[in-house]
Amino acid sequence: MKRKRVARFGIAGLVLASSMAVIAPAHADGAVLLRVGSVQLWDELQQLDGNPRAFEDSSSRTFSVAWEARKRRGAAFGIEYLIYRHDFTPGTLITSQGQAKTQALMFRATKYFGGADVRPFIGIGFGPGHTSVSGTNLDPELNLMIQAAAGVEFRVENFSFLVEARGLYNDSDGEVGNEYDPSATGYFGGIGFLF
Repeated sequence: MKRKRVARFGIAGLVLASSMAVIAPAHADGAVLLRVGSVQLWDELQQLDGNPRAFEDSSSRTFSVAWEARKRRGAAFGIEYLIYRHDFTPGTLITSQGQAKTQALMFRATKYFGGADVRPFIGIGFGPGHTSVSGTNLDPELNLMIQAAAGVEFRVENFSFLVEARGLYNDSDGEVGNEYDPSATGYFGGIGFLF
């Protein structure tokens, strides 16, 4: 069963990556974007294994890496890998704390506005998400992740600095009493390498 989930996740990633070859024209500028941040769950008190679990206010080890093909008129298309974790209490009798980990591989479309140096942007994205929860009897789950983002990019020659807020919706469908929902709001800062 676990191999099927890994295979589905891998196939979805290959489909997203190959779609980039079709979308990105030869004249597009490119960017590699690295972001760190904090993600707050929409529901900090959730029912796992039939028991209420209190999740931390903000995530730990939140990281994103993305590649974008930037076209004329401010349009950009890319692929992004995102990971965030939330600790929760109480865990099982063996552990006092558990951890929920969410990963996503998303296709992302972004529209940049403004001049060459300061560029506000909005973006949307979707792709497969994978959630796993330690300290419970929950099985890892493969599902759909959707995001909407807004931010500002500050360009300095071949580098950029960016700040961003985003909403992350996860189509999680666990059993009743076992419903970890990683849907959240995130705040990120990062750097970009433009080529």
